[in-house]
Amino acid sequence: MVNGHLLGASATDIFGDTRLVFSTNKGVKWSGVPASALAYIPCNASMDFRFFEDHADIYFATADLGVVKYQLTNLLTPQLVFLNSFTGRLQGRNALLEWRTQNEEGLLHYELERSTNNKDFSLINTQQATNSNGRFYYNHEDLDFYDLAAKSGNVYYRLKLVSQDNSFAYSDTVKLNARDMYIYPVPAADVINLHVQGVTEATKFRVLLVDVAGRQYSIQQYNIPTGQTTINMPVSRLAGGVYFMLVETKPGGEVRKFKFVKL
Repeated sequence: MVNGHLLGASATDIFGDTRLVFSTNKGVKWSGVPASALAYIPCNASMDFRFFEDHADIYFATADLGVVKYQLTNLLTPQLVFLNSFTGRLQGRNALLEWRTQNEEGLLHYELERSTNNKDFSLINTQQATNSNGRFYYNHEDLDFYDLAAKSGNVYYRLKLVSQDNSFAYSDTVKLNARDMYIYPVPAADVINLHVQGVTEATKFRVLLVDVAGRQYSIQQYNIPTGQTTINMPVSRLAGGVYFMLVETKPGGEVRKFKFVKL
């Protein structure tokens, strides 16, 4: 709390951003900060936090004012919303966005936004906050991900945390690409499958199976069509143990490494 109020924001926004904004009144927004707000840009990411029983002092250096000190008070009243994580992963042809939070008191809702150029974001989902203390989990499955990613390549997501006083803050951006791959089942007994999806142009993969000592057991080249496909590799003759599947997506290019256990 600064001068009686602390804007709800994620831990990244408060402690990891290059710009700290402290408000002199309630209701100030993080975008288009008005003249009534005091804003300082630290010279570097290093800050000195000194915690006491009921408050904390923050010291950081600025280019024009030297060392600036701010005091956070009423620390015993949890008003800071912590966004513990915001992640995204592919789930079939869809994108699954997940976020975990704690201490939601004073938070109104979450707005999930999407972009194909990492500049112009649009709202795709709103979820009400629990508005209480504790730890919470939220998710949203984007059913339009595959079609968008097939056209633009990357799809970007960010989370907007909106407080009850209409102040808000953004999470870090999550980038997903439709061209992804995974193996299953793990552990494997007879067959290990490599699933590839989001391929926009037909290509060839070279797939190697090696053990932890680097010994090669199989080298195969596969034609990969557009869209999605699954490669089945027999492993029944391999001895039980830990192996790696190395996938070369183009000659001399990216090599993806997957670990699996042979039963």
